[in-house]
Amino acid sequence: MNYSAGGSPLLARANGAIYNVIIFALILIGLVTLVYFLIKKYKSSHQTPEWLEAEKTRSTKPADVKRFCSEYNFSKKEQDLLWEMCHACDFPNIYYSFHSLDKITELFFKYYNLLKEKGFTEDKLFDFFSLRGKLEKARSRTSKLSSTKNILEETTVFYINKDREQFPFTLVKNDKNFLKLEIPGFFENYPQKPKELERILFTFKSSTGMTYNFVSRVIRYEKIEDKLYMFIAHSHNLNTQAQRQYQREFINDACTFSAVNVNNVKKQAEYVASPKKFPAQLKNISAGGCCIHTKLPIKENQLLCVYFPSLGINEMTIGQIKHTRKAGEGIYALHIQFIKINKAVMNQIFAFVYKFEL
Repeated sequence: MNYSAGGSPLLARANGAIYNVIIFALILIGLVTLVYFLIKKYKSSHQTPEWLEAEKTRSTKPADVKRFCSEYNFSKKEQDLLWEMCHACDFPNIYYSFHSLDKITELFFKYYNLLKEKGFTEDKLFDFFSLRGKLEKARSRTSKLSSTKNILEETTVFYINKDREQFPFTLVKNDKNFLKLEIPGFFENYPQKPKELERILFTFKSSTGMTYNFVSRVIRYEKIEDKLYMFIAHSHNLNTQAQRQYQREFINDACTFSAVNVNNVKKQAEYVASPKKFPAQLKNISAGGCCIHTKLPIKENQLLCVYFPSLGINEMTIGQIKHTRKAGEGIYALHIQFIKINKAVMNQIFAFVYKFEL
């Protein structure tokens, strides 16, 4: 098009090309303005309580799983399994529902029953339990507590003494001025019983799975109907612990262990467990390790073969002692990391920790 207006104002006004450009510009501005208001209206309609509620309750779509897994750094394999579970169980929008521990627990139990009906391999079951742990870690990162005033009643709070031994207390009342903990009766005459006004260390796991440490001062003790209570002050300084790779479960049951010899066969380590077994007490366990109490002061870095008959595990599980500490008069706590354990045994431990029946 020839946009030259010519040599005079009269010729310029007679040139229709200029008017076409102006009209085109006005139409373009109108379209951009219309699109802007349509997008604004669309966004505002997607922020209403009704829309958000509908989003939360509708069935999960592949896009929801992809968005969730991208945000929380899940692998493609984990994404595929999560979609398979949500689709098979008609699970409500995972992006919102994963914040609810009850809903996630229900999802895993439903899918687990489906797996049992179809039959599953140890690899499939291992991926299933691993995904459960990954979801719990994602949940724990979404909300952190800033004060003990936010701890839910009935939470188990562990008192940690100077020997790093843990004692489970139960939070029976969370008052604005104090925490009321029900403590074991033997603490009334316990030699290391904390004194009133003494500052002591506690640890607990929140409903999201995050583990916290805090220091608090003992206010007083009280005995009511043969139950002993400890009243402690609130703390606004909660420190989070680095999350373990696998969730652990506290237990107090008998187990046994034996020494291990290592033979190198064709450049591969072959572990040989001694037939002589020693009694011990299992204090906690996860798919990655355990803590046992024994009367033997075994040094760190030693290898042990541990057996857990109370969990139905009698196979050889090899672990290395990462830390040894005194846990009382003549008692030693051995913190063991598993270094040779098959998936079937890990799945049995997962089932125990997450309360599934194999």
